[in-house]
Amino acid sequence: MKKIANIREEASAYEPEPVQTIADLDVVLLDGMEVSEKTDAEFPYKFIVVDNKEYKVPKSVLRDLKVQIDAKPEIKSFKVVKDGEGLRTNYSVVILE
Repeated sequence: MKKIANIREEASAYEPEPVQTIADLDVVLLDGMEVSEKTDAEFPYKFIVVDNKEYKVPKSVLRDLKVQIDAKPEIKSFKVVKDGEGLRTNYSVVILE
């Protein structure tokens, strides 16, 4: 067993790994985009990969997108607008085409 540091040092140095979200993209194409799941994270989540970068797809985005697709199946692209921070974050799906 290798000791790295004491718990105080580890806690003081801890910085959560930044995760980009689908709201960081200007446009998302509906077809051809594969959704994967990150199961080894502290809190598992779904994500897409664009230009070799992972973008988290919150469940609320998938729920809202389902409503939009049910209403208008021919949707081709959309974007996500993020409002708030932390537990008060809200995502809105905006249909582009």
